[in-house]
Amino acid sequence: MASPKNAAGAAVFVACVSLCAGFEGLSTTAYEDKLAYNIPTVCYGETEGVKLSDRYTPAECKQMLAKKLPRYWDEINPCIKVRVTNNQIVAFTDFAYNVGSGGFCKSSLLKKLNAGDYVGACNGLMAWDMAGGVHVRGLARRRAAERDWCLRPDALPKPETPNVVLVAPKPASAFPSDLSPTVAVVPEPAQTLVCRGWWFWKKCS
Repeated sequence: MASPKNAAGAAVFVACVSLCAGFEGLSTTAYEDKLAYNIPTVCYGETEGVKLSDRYTPAECKQMLAKKLPRYWDEINPCIKVRVTNNQIVAFTDFAYNVGSGGFCKSSLLKKLNAGDYVGACNGLMAWDMAGGVHVRGLARRRAAERDWCLRPDALPKPETPNVVLVAPKPASAFPSDLSPTVAVVPEPAQTLVCRGWWFWKKCS
């Protein structure tokens, strides 16, 4: 299960499916992956329980990937000891799907991440562009895309950002027409008028 500190919502995995599918490539017929020691592979890089006789539709393949990616995040999340952004979750989940959860948790980039070196961790993705001891152009492009996600600021506020209470502006007759909502301010308690003597009668009545 994902920890509350780095919980991932559905939108995160929608982005992750798009990123992952673009680089894995689609094969509805199982084949032997030469870059992965001839392991039977199908759909978007699925290898678990795959036989060379397996066949799937494109829709089934996408559904298979959508169900699989959250598991990879749940496997690597406990290895992460710092808060990460949604975009970093996308990058690290795709990376783990490609190299394995164990590869991520034993990597030097994770050590940098847990030490607070976010930029160093994102740049560390670029070192993983080899297969069988050979640099692979496709892997280099994938690592570059992951790094781009990793370094990209989230569009939404972080969960820990406090909410600001807004109040409606005062009528246009008292303020300019383009007045924007203002932050609510709690007024100080009203002062109490102390009455002494008959000359304060009009003020106190």
